[in-house]
Amino acid sequence: MTIGADFSIKTFEIEGKKVVVRIWDFAGEERFKVLLPSFAKGADGGIFMYDISRYTSIKNLDDWLSIFERNVRDKQIQI
Repeated sequence: MTIGADFSIKTFEIEGKKVVVRIWDFAGEERFKVLLPSFAKGADGGIFMYDISRYTSIKNLDDWLSIFERNVRDKQIQI
């Protein structure tokens, strides 16, 4: 369980190209929603997770996705 916000950077080499992944874990807390637009602007994609055992987690997912979609650099495919 994440308390607050966590940040980590992972660097990989894929087919001879350097790939840098910056991972922001906001823990789904309402107070961190204001940060999402800033990080989405430079993002090439996003991964959103929810707790299937918590209704509020599922309910809030649409809000998080909507904020991300409005601010992401290029439109990405959602899975």
